[in-house]
Amino acid sequence: MKQSMHRRTRARWLAATAAALTMATLPLLATPAHADTVRSLSWQLDSLRISRAHQITKGAGVTVAVVDTGVQATNQDLAGQVVPGKAFASDVAADGRTDPDQDVSHGTGMASLIAGRGGGQQRLLGIAPDAKIMPAAIGMSRETSAQAVRWAADQRVGVINISLEPSSTFYLSDINESIAYAQQRDIVVVVSAGNQGGDVSSFARLPGVVSVSAIDRKGAVWSGSNRGHELAVSAPGVDVIMSVNQGNGYGVGDGTSQAAAITSGVVALIRAKFPDLDAANVVNRLIKTATDKGEKGRDGLYGFGVVDPVRALTADIPPVNANPLGVAPAVPDDNASGSATDDGGDDGSGLGISVRADWGGLLIYGLGCLLVVAVFVVVIVWSSRRRRRRLPGQPQPGQLQPGQPYPGPPGQWGGPPPPGHGQIPPGHGAPPGYGPPPQQPHYPPPPPQPTYGQPPQRPAFGPPPSQPGYPTPPQPGYAPPPGQPGYPSPSQPGYAPPPGQPGYPAQPQPGYGPPPGQPGQEGSPGTAGPDSGAAAPPPEYGQPPTEQRQPPPSGDR
Repeated sequence: MKQSMHRRTRARWLAATAAALTMATLPLLATPAHADTVRSLSWQLDSLRISRAHQITKGAGVTVAVVDTGVQATNQDLAGQVVPGKAFASDVAADGRTDPDQDVSHGTGMASLIAGRGGGQQRLLGIAPDAKIMPAAIGMSRETSAQAVRWAADQRVGVINISLEPSSTFYLSDINESIAYAQQRDIVVVVSAGNQGGDVSSFARLPGVVSVSAIDRKGAVWSGSNRGHELAVSAPGVDVIMSVNQGNGYGVGDGTSQAAAITSGVVALIRAKFPDLDAANVVNRLIKTATDKGEKGRDGLYGFGVVDPVRALTADIPPVNANPLGVAPAVPDDNASGSATDDGGDDGSGLGISVRADWGGLLIYGLGCLLVVAVFVVVIVWSSRRRRRRLPGQPQPGQLQPGQPYPGPPGQWGGPPPPGHGQIPPGHGAPPGYGPPPQQPHYPPPPPQPTYGQPPQRPAFGPPPSQPGYPTPPQPGYAPPPGQPGYPSPSQPGYAPPPGQPGYPAQPQPGYGPPPGQPGQEGSPGTAGPDSGAAAPPPEYGQPPTEQRQPPPSGDR
């Protein structure tokens, strides 16, 4: 059958004559004649002495969960054998009792080898025909295998058959945990070894798992069977006939999938015969009664040997306290896995998904978050109080004492201003609420000069730009800042308004001259300094440049 499902299918149909039967390579054959019945082609039944085993038990009372594509409940050999299961894929009926595999009907074929009910020479007889099949259907994808295994474990079945392996290592940890979860619930888990002819599959290496290789009619290990010392047993897996959902209803295939399904049927017989045995002793009985093949003892081809149902049901096997194939690691129980409701019409058991909360880790995380928040709040409160803390009677930064002149920015002129600069003239106070705001730069007075010649580049007092208020009328030696509204003073000796400002032009005065390079609008009354000399200024001094003497256009007035 499919290599992805652990078998290669030659898809040969039954022949109508004995001659056609020998042509095993033919892909399709006619309906088998009386001499070439389904029963006569089921060589595994004779090899394992199933008729003798059925005289002891047929597996009544045991349910086998089949984790596979799905099981066609209407198949001719499975009518009444398939109980409602659960689908974990959208291409399967909700109860898992359909098979979307139109190629080889993989899930249906495995179920028929386990519990085919027989009923004549033209019907397939399974290893445990009185056992029931519960499908845990994953459809044509294997991404939900872990969920299917866990759900099956919560149904308390006797055996879980897994005739597949994951297509990606991404899901290995999940399905390995699910298999361990099933083993903790006293369930025997049977898996196929794989069909690549290499090392056993990841499932087959898990402790406590019954991994199975495939043999042919002569008892030789099939060439495609995977190998490894983790193998538990071997079983028929070459030229095995099984039920399918196409053609005449039967097909023949090779693979470890068939070997695993036949072994699951043998486990069902053991559990039916010895209902009080736990899973560890069921496994122990299975491997202790196997027919040793190959190297003595356990080897990488046959495991402990070929399964022997009759000996497994009749031999006297001492009990054991633990699974001889190993003990799976403990997996925390998840009570919620079997309590969820199901919309698929099955027995009401829910999806077995492990959702565990690490309360210790959550508590530590919560306390850490609270500590961070507390530290943050303390820092904010401490910073706020520090900003508000002030000594009694101590002025705040930028606050001036009564009568204190406005200081200049760092690095500017210092010292007391001359009269008329840096202080409000008598009789001219600012309107209520007017004044320089705290921390606002102020214009400093010039340093003391032996003879005062001119005011600083910027006025010492005036309203901040764009603030309402009535400016103080100009005083002798004062000039309003450029661009500021105000009352122009009448012409004073030595005064000239800034260029472009309305006002009365100042008349030149004898003995006064501006410093070289300074415009006349910044002049102020005073006496000439020692360096000014006795020379009179040029006759034209005191008048603005010619282009500035022109009146502005009438539209700008």
